[in-house]
Amino acid sequence: MSDIKRWLITGAAGAIGLQVIKRMLQDGFKNLEVVATDVRALPSFINHPRLKFSKLDIRGKEAFDLIQAGNFYGVLH
Repeated sequence: MSDIKRWLITGAAGAIGLQVIKRMLQDGFKNLEVVATDVRALPSFINHPRLKFSKLDIRGKEAFDLIQAGNFYGVLH
């Protein structure tokens, strides 16, 4: 069983979402994976091996499917 904690960040391309992502990934948490979503693309400077991005609207079926299958430790909106 993996001890990786997967977090879903919605609104990831906004000012607060970007700061949350940068902070989570720079603090050296080795057991962390971030799945970021937004209707806008993330800026190209946000790149990390433990970051995955999906361009989607959190109100749509794709988001519902992602949440159902994602096994997330937590969701930040």
